Formats: sequence, C-alpha cells, structure tokens
Amino acid sequence: MNGRAAVAVLLAATLLASGCDGERQVFLSPGRPVMNRDTTSMAVGIEFSHYRQMTVFDVIYRSNLLVESGFEIQTYDLAHRHGPRRIARWRIREAEHPWLVEWDDSGIVVDRGLPDAQYPVRVDPVTGVARPIASVPVHGAKAWAKELIGSESWSEARHRTHVFRTDEGYLLWNPRSRHEEFLFALPAEHEGYPNLNRAGSGVVAARRYAATIHGVWNATTRREADSTRFRIETFVARPGSDSRIYSLRLSIERPDTSRTSEEFFATDRRVPMVQRNFRLGPTATTLEVAVSNGHLQELLKPYRRTEELRRLKHQGYPYSRPLLIDLRLARPPEASSGVPLGVSCPFPEYEATSVEIPVP
Repeated sequence: MNGRAAVAVLLAATLLASGCDGERQVFLSPGRPVMNRDTTSMAVGIEFSHYRQMTVFDVIYRSNLLVESGFEIQTYDLAHRHGPRRIARWRIREAEHPWLVEWDDSGIVVDRGLPDAQYPVRVDPVTGVARPIASVPVHGAKAWAKELIGSESWSEARHRTHVFRTDEGYLLWNPRSRHEEFLFALPAEHEGYPNLNRAGSGVVAARRYAATIHGVWNATTRREADSTRFRIETFVARPGSDSRIYSLRLSIERPDTSRTSEEFFATDRRVPMVQRNFRLGPTATTLEVAVSNGHLQELLKPYRRTEELRRLKHQGYPYSRPLLIDLRLARPPEASSGVPLGVSCPFPEYEATSVEIPVP
C-alpha cells in the first residue's frame, strides 16, 4: 500500500468513525407554475438531483457524486384546495432541464429542455402519460420567456388571477379581493431525503412580513379652487393584525435647471411635493392629501421655459406630469416579528401615470 492510499484509508476510517452514514443529499429546483384555462387547477415542475455523500476517495479521484437526476410534475386542485399530487416522474440527463410551457385544453405542455433541440410533449393531467407533439406553442413559450426575463411588471400581473412561487412556496393572487393566498410550501424532502436547497427561516419570515405591508393600488387627483387633492388607494396582499406607521411621499419630476440654461432640458430631477406619516391598520384603506395650487405652480414653474410646453399649448394640448408615490414603513420591523433587518414594502414605489398634474 503506497503512502497516498494509506492516507486515504485513514481519513475514510476517521469519517466513518465520526458518524458518516452515507445518506444522500437532495437538491430540488421548483419551477414556474401554470394554470389551466378555467383556473381550477395548477401544475408545477420540480427538477431534482440526488447526490451521495462525499468521501475522501471522491476528493482524491474527483468522482462524480450524482446518483440520479429527474423531473416530476405535480398538480394542485385549486377549486377544492387539495394537493399537490405527483402525476409524472422522469429520469433526465444532467444537461436536460425540462420546463412547463402551459396547460391548454388538451393537457400540460412540457418542453424537455434538451440543449440541442426542442422535444415538447403533452402530459395527461390525470394519468401523467406523455405524448410527443409537433412543437411548443408560440404563445406559451413567449409567456415563459417573458417571466424568465422579468419583463411583466406588477402593474400588469396584478389585474389577472395567477399563481406564483416565492421562497415560502406557491401562492394564488386574487385580483378581485387584492389578496394573495398561500397554497403549499416548497418540498422539504424528496423520497425520504431532506431538501438542501430550501430558503432559511429568516427569508421565509421576511416574505410573510412583507406581504402584510401596505402597497399603492391606485391613485386619482381632483383639482379644487385653491388646492389639488390626491386620493391614494392601498392594498395589503395578506392582511395581518397590527397597525403600523407609514411614510407617504408624493413627488414629481421637473427639468433640472441647475446644469443648463437651454430651453429644452434633457434631464429631470425628482422634487418632493409633500411627505407625511400615517398610522395604517392591517387592511386596505384610502389616503387623501391636499397640496396648495400655489405650491404646485412654484414647483412646475421651470416647465414654462421649455419648448415642448410652448409647442403643446400652441397646439391646444394639455401638458401634465405623472405623480410618483412612495409608501413605506416609517420604522423597521419589530424585533418580535422574527424578520431580519432591512425588510421593507415589496412594492415601495408606484408611478401613477394615470394621474395627471396640470402644468399652469
């Protein structure tokens, strides 16, 4: 026995003596959920990888620890809040990364995620049987790509019923009640082995806390004789039980006249109109703030020098500026909440492009 082998045997014996039992390590990668057309069911795809415990010999010989890679599809009954139920389980190659495209009238469309070519299949949502199809539906692939690059804004998604995934698990958004509903958690284990790819308890607590914070849903304005009144409608995704102090700041953008004397200003700077604190309860509410017209005229005075304003007024068009609303907690989360420092409103800033502030 040479010296290298003797050291390896000695180190391996030390690991075994210390209680190494050779259990597998499992990493789960939950994917994007999809809903069926009538929004009564949803499906998720979960990619899993099973690894064996590393030994000293693996370090020396750089062994591949992967035991099995696979993909499974689970469905959840939204109508009765029942599940999830596994309907399919596939073995996959390391380079293969399947994803759910959509759930149409004929079943769940899945792309097997092969690096060299598309290999779409349609899975029966009851039996889990997969049958090849000609190609991935274009609109389904576009929706998947849009979500991957994060191009769908909250202002777009909030008006439709949809399911989504967070570190806490899978949730359902109801645009009518403006509430989110927790459905089920991300898997804690897989086939008897713990999932090592789970978010920590602090991250989950922060997500839950953030869902209890007020956000801005809509804003309107009303011009009165001596003031302009702003009406701000809030929402709370998951109402809690405590009232909290919030800071509300209304701002506009106006030409930055500090750097140029030209009649057209290439850059704008944000100018606060008003900032106030409110104590808000745990449920959605409406805030009203009035700003004097004299103050607004003073803030918007630089626009009188712009060519753009003169051109629009000459053509008979009104010229207005969007309202920028910032609503956030005035104080950090309470120590008793169990939330790490730095947690704030999930949607702290809202640009009310539909609210127009007339330029005098």
